[in-house]
Amino acid sequence: MEGRGAMMIAGPFADALREGRERHNARFATIKRAFPSIDGARFATLLVEVGDPIVRAVHALDASRTRAAADAVHDVLLEVVARELDRTRPAVVDVLCANGVGLAPVIADAPRRTLAIVVNATFRVASVLGTSLDAWRGSCARIARALEDDRDALGDALVVAAWQAGVPMLRAAALDALLRLPERVARAVIASHDGAPITEIVAKLRADEWSMPSRFARRGAADPVFVRAAIVGGFRGLGGPFVAPPRAEVRGGRLFATVGDERFVVWADRYGVSLEASASSDASETTTSDALALMHDGRVAGFGARSPAPLVPVPVASWASIGRTLIAIPERSHRVCVIGLAEST
Repeated sequence: MEGRGAMMIAGPFADALREGRERHNARFATIKRAFPSIDGARFATLLVEVGDPIVRAVHALDASRTRAAADAVHDVLLEVVARELDRTRPAVVDVLCANGVGLAPVIADAPRRTLAIVVNATFRVASVLGTSLDAWRGSCARIARALEDDRDALGDALVVAAWQAGVPMLRAAALDALLRLPERVARAVIASHDGAPITEIVAKLRADEWSMPSRFARRGAADPVFVRAAIVGGFRGLGGPFVAPPRAEVRGGRLFATVGDERFVVWADRYGVSLEASASSDASETTTSDALALMHDGRVAGFGARSPAPLVPVPVASWASIGRTLIAIPERSHRVCVIGLAEST
């Protein structure tokens, strides 16, 4: 293994690296051929700063798992540096630093699988524009504390956490995952202290994508509240997705922003808004009367409610809505305004 990281590490990780020196050197050489510019010094630094605490924590739990953990940590960090994820997606390293030790019991059971799940999930969250990495880190910390004997629940727990960090296209998968999680883990992930069963909370979340689970415990009727969720998009020449002002449409039961043959699904709920390129060939549909509607002055109405003030800049070139979510595109604009209506805040 190139670099001097092994010389700076003492204790169980250093011992495991020495025992596996031949394997590790061969692995580094293979990666070096595929990624000639890999930063060996940076890799050595991550072995010290990220890898050593994780391996020490695993060793303290079960010394027989030290070598497997060390091999996995070495290989995963090598991939992270080779693909420059530590620079382009620094949250990957941040989450391993902050939560690796807390996840030691899960890593000890399945080191390679666990580290890969955490790295891949963090990469996805960090790759979606507008996600909250602070929310993601906080969720990972709660998950690490809550798993205990429910170690097989990590994958489902991270799907829920990614959704709540602002990856709205994971909403359906996350709600399904919540139902598979042990009750204690599910409550920890969504930070719910509501005494209602998780099945009831999930049912409410399916019915109302704009309310927060932490608010469901409130009793009595609440007035619907309009949420101006986000303004997303932009001109491609300035880093946005659109080559020309898009048109708002409903296709196949989803909201789209469309420019010619290019279509982007508008994913939106209380946790986040995101555009995702789509190859959908569904025909454009008409917004139905049982959905939100945009008024001529920029206010939004529906479900017996009307926004007290304009929520969309006028004049508007096009708008579309499904249920409690409306998108609108002002004239000559490359931006998509997203509005939601929550039953409770």
